[in-house]
This record gives sequence, C-alpha cells and structure tokens, in this order.
Amino acid sequence: MVKLEELSLKNNFLTILDGIDGLTSLRRLNVSKNEITEFEGQILTNLTRLSYLAIDHNRLHSLAKLGRCSTLIELYAGNNLIKNIRDIFHLKVKMNKSI
Repeated sequence: MVKLEELSLKNNFLTILDGIDGLTSLRRLNVSKNEITEFEGQILTNLTRLSYLAIDHNRLHSLAKLGRCSTLIELYAGNNLIKNIRDIFHLKVKMNKSI
C-alpha cells in the first residue's frame, strides 16, 4: 500500500484519522463528510506528495497541522468549526471559499 496515490474515506463517520502516515506516495486524500475533530500527532508530516486534501464537512477547529503540507495545491475545508486560517497562509493552495 506504500504506492497508493489516491485514497477516499469520504462519508464513513470517522472520528480520527490514523494509520496513513506510511502512505508516502499519497497525492490525493478525501476524508470529507466524517466526524474528524483534529489531526493527531504527525499524521500529515510523511505525506510529502499530498497535493489535494478534502477535509470539508467535519468538526475540525484548526488547520494548524496543515502547515507542514508544503506540497498542497487544493484544499477543501468548508463546513467545519474553523475560526482562524492564519496557520496556512504560507501555503500556496487554492481553497474553496466556504471556510
């Protein structure tokens, strides 16, 4: 599974995202429409090729852990509980407008 480039876990009632840090070839990750409240630990640190991330329709309060995703191009984070996007200003992402 290390060669996996795209993973969709959309609409699965997930509350945590765990066990994907070994998927170093992952380019697209969709975890929208779940119940995720935060990204625990260093889960996104090893995803050095991740260019697309859909985390919309969850219960996230912060995008701070996304600051390490320097390869992100597309980010969908609307319909969460996010109040501040300051932590990702340095990223060059195309965001949807409903954060």
